Amino acid sequence: MQEILRAMPAVENHGLLLDKYHEGHQGQEKDKPELVKIASLRSNDALLTRASQQREAALVALRAKRWTRKTCGPLTLQLSRAGTFENVGICLHPVYGFVYLPGTGVKGMARAFAETVANEQEIEAVFGRAGDEDAASGSVVFHDAWPVKWPKLVVDIVNNHHSDYYKGTRDPDDSEDPKPVTFLAVEAGSEFAFAVGPRLGSGCDPALLEKAQAWLDGALTVLGAGAKTNAGYGRFAPTGPVQMGADFAQFSCTVTLETPAFLAGANQAAEDCDLRSATLRGLLRWWWRTLHSGYLSVSDLRKKEAQIWGSTEAGGAVALTLEAASGPFEPQTHDPRQMASTLRLQKPPDDKTAQGVLYAAYGMEKSKQKLARHYLSPGASWTVTLTARRRKGLTAGEALDHAVLALWMLCHFGGAGAKARRGFGSLKASGVGEMWPCDFTDVMARSTGLRGPASREPVPACSSVEDFKTVDLRLPGNEPWFALDQLGYAYQAFCKGYHHRMLKWALGLPRATKIAPAMQMAEDKRCRDLGQIQRFASPLHFHVFRDGQGHWVRIAAFASPRLPDLNASRSFLAECVAKMSVELAERVRTVVSPPVSVRTALPPRTPAPARIAPAAVSGPRSGTVTTGVLHEKNAKGTWKARVEGFLMPGAIPNSKEMPNSLQPGDTVRLKVRSNNPKDPSFDWIKEI
Repeated sequence: MQEILRAMPAVENHGLLLDKYHEGHQGQEKDKPELVKIASLRSNDALLTRASQQREAALVALRAKRWTRKTCGPLTLQLSRAGTFENVGICLHPVYGFVYLPGTGVKGMARAFAETVANEQEIEAVFGRAGDEDAASGSVVFHDAWPVKWPKLVVDIVNNHHSDYYKGTRDPDDSEDPKPVTFLAVEAGSEFAFAVGPRLGSGCDPALLEKAQAWLDGALTVLGAGAKTNAGYGRFAPTGPVQMGADFAQFSCTVTLETPAFLAGANQAAEDCDLRSATLRGLLRWWWRTLHSGYLSVSDLRKKEAQIWGSTEAGGAVALTLEAASGPFEPQTHDPRQMASTLRLQKPPDDKTAQGVLYAAYGMEKSKQKLARHYLSPGASWTVTLTARRRKGLTAGEALDHAVLALWMLCHFGGAGAKARRGFGSLKASGVGEMWPCDFTDVMARSTGLRGPASREPVPACSSVEDFKTVDLRLPGNEPWFALDQLGYAYQAFCKGYHHRMLKWALGLPRATKIAPAMQMAEDKRCRDLGQIQRFASPLHFHVFRDGQGHWVRIAAFASPRLPDLNASRSFLAECVAKMSVELAERVRTVVSPPVSVRTALPPRTPAPARIAPAAVSGPRSGTVTTGVLHEKNAKGTWKARVEGFLMPGAIPNSKEMPNSLQPGDTVRLKVRSNNPKDPSFDWIKEI
């Protein structure tokens, strides 16, 4: 069969290649090359144009209302459709081969939304009535939604870190191997044409068509279309205010990178170096568990988590949408040695000490086995929208509060992307509103009220706030890479004290130890059983943030009952924090940060992806309205801001008009006053 396929001419229909003419199914983790072939097929825009013109003429004849909507995130649907691939299918037109939304699904999602905002009489008039003797058809027909342009397919990924826990066969103890699953999706920003029309012979009231359109628009914005909608897939950008009933509650804010983030999708390349909604949702689930794992049994924890975040049996109460809020930030290639030279970072004192940033981001640089990873620079920001829906025994407000508390934990103790536990990808939230917690005490009090009756177990099943310590330590300098470099040196100083000792495994696995059994100290013997564990995530989380004077690191140490036991983990992590406190205090006192003139973004090491426009050499023209990230404020109270396209931060002369609550890293609207590439300036624009 494979020889026959190889001898055939190239197949150019996406549907045929997906359903029939491809290599055999190798398993979810090995099907990616075949999916890449499907996604790489060229579009047939001429075919879609001809077919759409014929369809448009038919819809006009049927007196259908027609409009378009654009996706604000990726879209995937019918993942479990019948085929030789497992859970990677997508809905393709049976004749033409492009992605479309079948009318049956469009009608179903519109009705689901209508049931939250309309009365039964209105719903039956539009959608019909089920039953035996009194069944009736609705007055409105929901047509298939076709793409305006041939949709671009991309290979997407879901990386499940706790599959056995979700199956109910294991505790969520951060020791499972991730199981990546690739699938096909439509890239964000794709536009689809929708249509609703009167059923022939029904004498449809035009007002019903208006209602049907409004309900469908609400469903596209609030519920989303297709699969994985709770993870941010299938959401369409709103075209105006959306009426939401009492069954829904919503929270929105902006999250901004404080430190560089090693982000990636299925391709691990520059084109998918971005924060993904599925990634953020997974992080929120993890931090949610830390708030409750020390107070609920594993079975109760799993049930509560499924109710809020979903499971394989049913969707959860909370959905997440993520949209870019800042201008395009060009992904950079990680080259720590070039960076150390460009930013004039402190050189290692001897050949047995690694560059601090190299130690902190170990594995992200280029090697013989792999290419260097890409990162996004500080200042990149996204709008996060959490939408909660009422569930049995859980109001929409309660479900939303669960999610908001998890987001607070992430933005105060964690980060996103690879090496997030070492300070990379630290996030800051802004524009949070009154629902945002005041402090950690507020978080704990609200969590206690939300979780209900506790069935406390002797030892938490995973990382838990019941047994963690946190401390804030000053970092030298005001340049993120320099701060991370000093953090890497401080952490390395502690680790070197346990060189080739098994107790160092308390910092996470895998970790190579070359010590011979005869050389083991008494404390090392307690770690022997750990040798059978293949993976265990670090119990230390470094979160980097900043105030007006410089950077800080917040160290959260979660004592682990399995690294190697709770008491040993507590004492070891306490020693680590104490050592780093002394080391960083000395570095703040003695280490000189790089001069401001060299603290600029590094030039790209690889060509920018096609979807991102290169930054202008001289920046936007004078008078252009844009957005910028606040950099620092001088002694006279004048702010400086970084704006995409300029190599240097520029002054804001009207800084006195700006709110006192603004902090470095906040995003503001600006008008370019002078576009001098070496000395730009901007005027602050008051938000209306």
